[in-house]
Amino acid sequence: MKKHSRKLKQPYFTVENLNFSYKPDQSDQFDWLEPTLRSDQTEVEDICLSEINFSLERGECLLLTGPSGCGKTTLLRTINGIIPEFYSGQLDGEINLNQKSVLTLKPEQRGCKIGSIFQNPRSQFFNIIVQDELSFGCENLNISYQEIQTRLAPLIEQFQFESYLERRLFDLSGGEKQRVACLSIAAMQPELILYDEPSSNLDKQGMEALRDLMLNFKELGITQIVAEHRLAYLEDVSDKVMLMSQGKIIKRFTNQDFQALNFTELDKLGIRKTKKAYVNLIKPNMNLVKSKPVEIKQPNLLYLKNKPLNFPEKVLKQNALAIKSLYLKYPRSKFPVLDFENYNFVDQNIHVLTGSNGVGKTSLIHALAGLEKRAKGEVVWQREKIRLNKLNKLCGVVFQDINHQLFSDSCFDEMALSLENQKFTRQEIEELIKNMADRLDLADHLFEHPMNLSGGQKQRLAIASTILLNRPILILDEPTSGLDFKNMQSIANLIKEIAKEKLILIVTHDQELIFELEPIIHECKN
Repeated sequence: MKKHSRKLKQPYFTVENLNFSYKPDQSDQFDWLEPTLRSDQTEVEDICLSEINFSLERGECLLLTGPSGCGKTTLLRTINGIIPEFYSGQLDGEINLNQKSVLTLKPEQRGCKIGSIFQNPRSQFFNIIVQDELSFGCENLNISYQEIQTRLAPLIEQFQFESYLERRLFDLSGGEKQRVACLSIAAMQPELILYDEPSSNLDKQGMEALRDLMLNFKELGITQIVAEHRLAYLEDVSDKVMLMSQGKIIKRFTNQDFQALNFTELDKLGIRKTKKAYVNLIKPNMNLVKSKPVEIKQPNLLYLKNKPLNFPEKVLKQNALAIKSLYLKYPRSKFPVLDFENYNFVDQNIHVLTGSNGVGKTSLIHALAGLEKRAKGEVVWQREKIRLNKLNKLCGVVFQDINHQLFSDSCFDEMALSLENQKFTRQEIEELIKNMADRLDLADHLFEHPMNLSGGQKQRLAIASTILLNRPILILDEPTSGLDFKNMQSIANLIKEIAKEKLILIVTHDQELIFELEPIIHECKN
């Protein structure tokens, strides 16, 4: 009797025996180093991915998590073709989408099937106006104008983006830029969407809209892979979870099993908290001090007001900052962005500014750092009235986009740059850098080029360099963007330590960081 073989159904998306490493000859970037410093860097091939295997069905969502630099972004780059088209190296293995090899597709073919939302959304923009950027991807797919508008309309409504369409991308906040990137890719309706830290700069409302968008994609049968540290908003989205470390998959979970992990288990794995584990973040006797809510009286106007400003005791004590007046209006803006007076940062040395994306938090800290030339006003710092344009000598700033402040050819030189004018000996500089690198898990990367680091590693380098400037006021804009749990805790502990001597102003949406710091919260509300 003749046997009939039944053909097994193949998964919709598969990655099989995937390995990637940079070419050994690319390590000659370290030839300029002293031999004693160079030896460990040049003899070891940089293996980034090793034996990666997984599969997904149509419409499933995979969550990739793990320490900064573990290979999450590299894995996404092999799928969307940036590796090896842009980043060259040795790539082996198979990637199949709907039983067709992704690796053999031309870039334009892969772009039709796979959409990517990068860690830094600025790197994927091609236009000046938001409306043009939202339509750009669809236009390249030769989709009609009417169909583009039909696709965009519900997305714009869901993200409440109607008022942004005619704005310039340069004028948007980091969170608003991330929303633009999400919407532009969503309108293209690819078969597979890759997200690299999509929530890193989003406020609570933005994360909820992103979660709802991902759920809609699941219903449409769009497969999704999310590389992420902030996990709570993905509770109802992910179907599978993979934990990566040093380029390998070390643990796999169903979503149900992953969400059941408690605080202690997540802590041992070194990853952020799920929604169910958040209840364990409340510390005994925890006292989060909130200032009076910051009110925005006009569109795009950050209006801060509290008690009338007097200057005895608290304001005159060390590390107390008081704003007498502050005004900022951009040339194309109908209303001022900042217009307020008599606001104090007192009572303790750690202050957090929270609030919706685009409310003016970054504009405020840039003005306070003396970096916004159009801002006018006056502050009081340690009994002395100071004009805004003089504040830059008092402030160390970590920007939201840290690529704007990394200048050197190695991490060591980047940190040394902050110490050059502080009259330290060479030995003292090396000791300070080594200590800071150990504190922020950068010791193994001291002689790498900053642009070769992961997003989280760059973030830690920028924070380290800014702290080493030793300015009395430290300003941090989204300092934990791209950071895993361990490094977020390291940053929090370092902030608490230096807050004994410095005033620290932080803009963040990271609730775990806020719980760690127990700061005074200045909440910006519409």
